[in-house]
Amino acid sequence: QKGFFLGGVITTSFLRTAKESIRNYEKYESTKMKKKIFQAYDIRGRYPDEINTGAVAEIAVVLAKKFGKKKVVVGQDARLSSPMLSAAVIEALVLSRKSSKVVSLGLCTTPMFYFWCHKLKLPGIMVTASHNPKDFNGLKVVGPSGEIISGTEIKQWII
Repeated sequence: QKGFFLGGVITTSFLRTAKESIRNYEKYESTKMKKKIFQAYDIRGRYPDEINTGAVAEIAVVLAKKFGKKKVVVGQDARLSSPMLSAAVIEALVLSRKSSKVVSLGLCTTPMFYFWCHKLKLPGIMVTASHNPKDFNGLKVVGPSGEIISGTEIKQWII
């Protein structure tokens, strides 16, 4: 399976590399996912204790199911943990076979992420913890109609 990248294509070798990185890192068991990471507007928590690659991958699989066969926009902020979390999101979306294509923005601002979701009329997942301290990270989620999907709504789908 291949995904679309604004500068190229997400190849199976990229996914293999991402998968290997994730496999060599921490896994997060769903039974230990903390309910407090699901906030009113987004999902966020202290990395890696409250949110990590396993948690975001599990959330991305559920979102892929909700989004159906649509492409999904994925962006990330400049936090040190964002590339790993973004790779986990992309891998989960592509390998779940629910969402076969990913539009990866790579490093971008949240307003730029919202712009591309709106312009492409696609749902999206942004890896960011906004204004929170550097040891936090999280996800902002936009639905296919451009609506913000709250962390509390996503929590109902997962827990």
